[in-house]
Amino acid sequence: MRRYKILPSESGLWSVIDSLTGLPAERYGRPLTGMTRYEAEEAAFNLSESTPPWMALVRRRRP
Repeated sequence: MRRYKILPSESGLWSVIDSLTGLPAERYGRPLTGMTRYEAEEAAFNLSESTPPWMALVRRRRP
């Protein structure tokens, strides 16, 4: 399972979503939303490559 996926919005722009939290991924404190598909794919790939493999085993906490 990939940790980061991309999803389209109704406006035609794309977001990178963290599959562990279900929220938009962030880079340098900024949410990765409102991107072209190419930008979102590149960001998701780069985030996936920079995330340690053990992070895929971390599960989000339930409230």
